[in-house]
Amino acid sequence: MSDENTAIEVIEVAKEEVNPEIAKKISRSNIPSSDIDLVALAHNVAETWKERGLTLDWLSADDFIIIITNFENSIDQKISVSANRNPITARLRELNAEIDKKIEQVKYYLAEKYDSRRDAVAHYAKFGISKQRSSYKLPYDQESRLKALKQLIDALEKESFTEKTFGTIFWTKIYTEYKELIESVTNNISNASSHVGIKKEMRKQIKKTLNSLIHLIKANYPTSFKTELRVWGFQKEKY
Repeated sequence: MSDENTAIEVIEVAKEEVNPEIAKKISRSNIPSSDIDLVALAHNVAETWKERGLTLDWLSADDFIIIITNFENSIDQKISVSANRNPITARLRELNAEIDKKIEQVKYYLAEKYDSRRDAVAHYAKFGISKQRSSYKLPYDQESRLKALKQLIDALEKESFTEKTFGTIFWTKIYTEYKELIESVTNNISNASSHVGIKKEMRKQIKKTLNSLIHLIKANYPTSFKTELRVWGFQKEKY
């Protein structure tokens, strides 16, 4: 006879825990995200497109190949622009360091001419020299520094420092190279921006075409489109 006061242990059946990350279906796009994979897929699709003979009213396989080629060229041009910009940027850093170092010589000439550094400060402005943080230098901004270098050359001549070691000849050479480097950087940035815009538009065209062809394949191969997509190169697991 059981005692009604005896506690009864209730055993609950443990529920199987489900990992939400595993349970969640991972969806992959038929179109790769990287430029390299996109180009590889597009080439494969273009070749199969010509073989299969399917048609889009607004684009042919041959025209698609032209778009792909132009897209590849745009990628190569971007890489080339970046490569060209690196040595220019490196030389600009070197030249800026040299300017900051040699401007001290000009300040020394002024201190010598006007008897002291304190009295020389009043003449800094006409040489393009101004207070930059905690010291007097040429402006750090590239465009401002270029203008200051031109101002410096004019002032050196007016102050009769033309024949000094770090006089007109020295700073004219610095100014000429600095100006050329700044122009090169500006041109490269402009070219890079142009390439980005062109590349973006062509990438959009390629993706639009690939998506259209996916729908076309599904319409023409309603029962075997998955296999057909793989034949064309649409293999999600590769990208």
